[in-house]
Amino acid sequence: MKKELFKSGQKFISIVSRVSLGKEQYKNFNEFGINCKFYANCWPEKDDSIITTIDSLLGCGKLMENIDEYTIFIDEFNSVLEYIFQADTCLNKVRAKIWKYLIYILLNCKNFVCVDADISDMCLNFLNELKLNYKYINNEYKHNKDVEAVEYFDLELFINEIKKHKKFIVCCDSKKSAEFIFLETGKTAKLLTSSTDKLNEETL
Repeated sequence: MKKELFKSGQKFISIVSRVSLGKEQYKNFNEFGINCKFYANCWPEKDDSIITTIDSLLGCGKLMENIDEYTIFIDEFNSVLEYIFQADTCLNKVRAKIWKYLIYILLNCKNFVCVDADISDMCLNFLNELKLNYKYINNEYKHNKDVEAVEYFDLELFINEIKKHKKFIVCCDSKKSAEFIFLETGKTAKLLTSSTDKLNEETL
């Protein structure tokens, strides 16, 4: 996507589910020579390219006038949709507005690209419901090919497995999940979340 946007010079709105992902993308895009803004640093003006979290999508109002000239890029598409459905305090008052905004953008943009390691039926059903023409590409490359792994579909079994090990690292996509696992595993690990003030050797 980075190469495509650089080559085409296309105006774009990139929508992500997490601030950290947006910051990383902003850094990578600008270092690659793509001129764009990050939503937390400014309000986008007409014709700007912007990287924004789904929470702040309403701040892209000035771009709606010529949205038909824009490419929409949704990174971690599955996570973005899940976030809209499940986020509690963050989207409480604006969930319906953001949902309508996202639909309007996808229906009226020049084109769109959605990517995720896990494209579920929810994603495809959403696009089909909007009657959007799209091409689904399944990237069969596996960066973890031949690496032995066990997949747990039951959270209790997963928690019990963690308890068997003296040392472990559990990466979560939400603070709430991290806190829950921390409690269920007996508070024996170090808990690092957005509430952790500083990281030092003692913390780790």
